[in-house]
Amino acid sequence: MITETKKPISEVKHFLWNAIGSASNTLTSLLFLMAVIRILGVNDGGVFSIAFTTALILLTVGLYGIRNYQVTDIGNVFPAGVYVSVRLITAFAMMIIGAGFCIINKYSLEKTTIVCILISYKAAEAISDVFYGILQKNKMLYIAGISMTLRAVFSIVSFTVTMILSKNLLLSCLILMFAGYIPILLIDLPYARKRESIAPVFSRDYITNLLKVCFPVFAVSFISLIVVNIPKYVIDSSLTEESQAIYNIIVMPGTSIALFSQIVILSFLLKLAQYRDNSQMKHFFTLILKIVMMIVLFTGAFALFCYFWGDRLLFLLYGIDLEEYIPLLLIVIFGAMFSSVAIVLSAALTTLRITKIQLYIFLVNLVSALIISPLLIPRYGLFGAAISYFSIMLIQFLLYAFIFIWTISTSKTEKDKGDA
Repeated sequence: MITETKKPISEVKHFLWNAIGSASNTLTSLLFLMAVIRILGVNDGGVFSIAFTTALILLTVGLYGIRNYQVTDIGNVFPAGVYVSVRLITAFAMMIIGAGFCIINKYSLEKTTIVCILISYKAAEAISDVFYGILQKNKMLYIAGISMTLRAVFSIVSFTVTMILSKNLLLSCLILMFAGYIPILLIDLPYARKRESIAPVFSRDYITNLLKVCFPVFAVSFISLIVVNIPKYVIDSSLTEESQAIYNIIVMPGTSIALFSQIVILSFLLKLAQYRDNSQMKHFFTLILKIVMMIVLFTGAFALFCYFWGDRLLFLLYGIDLEEYIPLLLIVIFGAMFSSVAIVLSAALTTLRITKIQLYIFLVNLVSALIISPLLIPRYGLFGAAISYFSIMLIQFLLYAFIFIWTISTSKTEKDKGDA
């Protein structure tokens, strides 16, 4: 009886701290943009938006789609040190790719510096994530939640205070970068070291195999983030910095849907892996369906809130009257719902080790995005950007839904043959 009482309490502890940490991490994006617009103005807000977006895209290079595989690697196919060494390699790759991107796009020295600093800040997040995987695998996910929360607090306080005092975006980003590495030294390294050997293992065979195994998931994550942000880069090339800032403001609430789905799916990831290993596919598919329904209900409630009070909330946060953009906000929110459900289905397929097909899904979606956004945004402005975002996310969902339903039907067919 005592053990049964403690178990749900432990699970609640992991869930709550993971939720707080994930929410804090996502909230920083909103607070960063809010601080820049309120303190430095809309134009600097546009510069920061596109720089931060670039850093977020390259974060997928640093993460390399390894976390889900690492946590579900119950048989320890790869030692912890291999995951650490690969993460150091991919974090370094973030910086190289980022510098090359700025050179190709002929950014100014100041804009290039801001982009590279923000990429370094996100590289710290990538490094922390490999230790979070070790902690989660050892049933210490709550420690990762605490670390994410502290990083968010250190980041937003240091960034905002520096900006208020200096009125300088570049200096504020530099201080932000240093703040991002504090939790690694204070929390991530000490706690992860107690559970497993975290000394990097630079074995060519191990590293090559892990990169090969996780490449489809990485490619999916990388392409998916490019696809989502294509409207921002089309705005960057065809509209104004002010339009960039406004688009980022109306897109930001949609991250609440993605955050909710991320919290839920991470919390149930181990259970999904256990269902897979025990061949309990009915329980597996039922749990996925429940998660999807939770996202749909959450989106409905959030959309109602934004319809009635969204303009007041955005004015309170950014000090800009955005009432005319509420219809665009609602379009983005429902687009985010389709995107979040697709992410859940992606996690389910990854747990089942169905990864290669996901790359083709996003290649198709990438082509669609490259056609839709340049057609709509220059002609219809921000309305075209919102419709582009919704269309891209709907196509992504439909493709994932088709593959997932096909997986269910295949599973049932194989079971029926086995029973026969």
